[in-house]
Amino acid sequence: MKRKCGIVVILLMLITNIGYSQTPLVPYPWHLTSQISPYYFGPCAFPVPEMIDGTTQEDISIELTSNGFIGYQGDYTLSFRPQYTMPLYTPRVNISLWWPVVEWYRYSDERLKVCRLDPLVRTNPKARKGVMVGDVYVSTNIHVMLEGEYKPDITLRAVLKTASGNGYDIARFYDAAGYFFDATAGKGKQIGEHQLRAAISGGFLCWQSSAGRQNDAIMYGMLLSWRYKKLYLSYSISGYSGWENRDCIPAELAMDQPVEMKTQLRYRVSKWEMIAGYQKGLRDYPFHQIQIGAAYHIDLSK
Repeated sequence: MKRKCGIVVILLMLITNIGYSQTPLVPYPWHLTSQISPYYFGPCAFPVPEMIDGTTQEDISIELTSNGFIGYQGDYTLSFRPQYTMPLYTPRVNISLWWPVVEWYRYSDERLKVCRLDPLVRTNPKARKGVMVGDVYVSTNIHVMLEGEYKPDITLRAVLKTASGNGYDIARFYDAAGYFFDATAGKGKQIGEHQLRAAISGGFLCWQSSAGRQNDAIMYGMLLSWRYKKLYLSYSISGYSGWENRDCIPAELAMDQPVEMKTQLRYRVSKWEMIAGYQKGLRDYPFHQIQIGAAYHIDLSK
């Protein structure tokens, strides 16, 4: 009973916080693209969410990664992202919190033009380079179906993005709330000491783009992974498609359909896990990402 109450409380907290936003209340015609999308803002504004493999974890993990972004048009960013994940009463329900707590950025002249910054804003030193605080994400993952001989693991995920990020006027963060819900189905195959796994996901993602208006997007993704003893390697392609690219004009300026490819390598040493990754934007996300970091695991069974 306590477990169910805890889940309900968390979901209610997510829902009640969805409407909160600090985006300036400026009217905007619904039929025109708002151009508030991943293409025009910093790499941490609202990237394509990382895929999961359809399972939840049994232990507590504390993770810290350093993420370097190289923009196709000259946006250079370095961010540090801590992430904390823990089971809630049962390993089949996880609570996760992550936050690109700080980012250092530098714009090129080309990127300043692409981001459509006001000429007066460009004279501000912070429009050229500076330091920003990012948005906090809170996630609830529920493992609703366990893998069997013919059935896959299925995990539902509900995530809130807060409006804590700064720099809306210089196109760093949206300064608006967002959220997404998705479901991931995964199936594994054990071959000797090798474990192969495939997963697919689909969902709904939303963010506020102007006063009284929001952009709704369909999420999708696929993931392949290989585990051998202490080594884990994964490859995924995922993205989301907003409605402005379809229903607004000029549609070619919406740029709200980002697609990313990501490869990640993890190596476990006792309670520690080393992390390295590379991510490339394939559409509407003009960045390369290089990731290095580490995670510490706490085994609750002991």
